[in-house]
Amino acid sequence: MPRGLWTALAIGGAFALLHALGVRDWVSVLSGTPVAGVSMARAAFGGALYVALWLAAVVVAPVVALGGLLGALIRRLGRPQRPGPTPGRG
Repeated sequence: MPRGLWTALAIGGAFALLHALGVRDWVSVLSGTPVAGVSMARAAFGGALYVALWLAAVVVAPVVALGGLLGALIRRLGRPQRPGPTPGRG
């Protein structure tokens, strides 16, 4: 599997983990709305991290994945062919 694809999967996995943990609700603290049961500092850090990973998952990960796949395709197509047995020679 191309390295770029692994990177894209890691970004998506980190975003999915934060989303599953409910950090999405903490984004409201960035507009000044307090989050119940969470300190402002923790909510601000979690909210900013969630927004950064969302942006990475939406903008960066697809570009990195496509780049990795295209790079692998170009490397595969660019390999020189191994000379096989020549027909008619014995």
